[in-house]
Amino acid sequence: MDLYSFSNYKEFTLKWIKSQPKKGYGQLRKLAQHLDINAVIVTQVFNGPRNLSVEQAFDATSFFGLNELESDYYLLLVQHERAGNYRLQDNFAKKIKELKTKATKIKSRLPKNKQELSFETKALFYSDWFYSGIRLITAIDGFNSPEAIANYFYLPVRKVREVLDFLTENNLCIEKKTNTPS
Repeated sequence: MDLYSFSNYKEFTLKWIKSQPKKGYGQLRKLAQHLDINAVIVTQVFNGPRNLSVEQAFDATSFFGLNELESDYYLLLVQHERAGNYRLQDNFAKKIKELKTKATKIKSRLPKNKQELSFETKALFYSDWFYSGIRLITAIDGFNSPEAIANYFYLPVRKVREVLDFLTENNLCIEKKTNTPS
């Protein structure tokens, strides 16, 4: 979910909650526990006129797992919402726009091959333990051949090759060609 597409922290929070398993059931309560405040207050904040304090918003960013730039953006959204006059709101709106531009520039430098996996691909990847196991072990020195991976996991080499092909085709692993001396 792209935080920078939101201009209101409450909308982002509610959308984030709905994106969680079980459509976010119990997430407001967990957020309240994380913030060490009453669940009624959290409900009043996200479904009513109240706002988070800056301190609460800062703690909420860790609950959502936001990185530093995203956390700054979330805090600016909260401060914009809490601002008491138009001049201060305009000031925060300007800072929000600057941070959004900065985030967009950073995103444009990231590789474009990061694409969302299809439902079928996800279903296959999560269907058996060895898909993630093989993906993870390829990062360890000494496990750069299907045979070494098959021996470690006690799997048929053919199966390991099938999984490696699947992982590389879906950009979940990158095959690196190594130059071996002749």
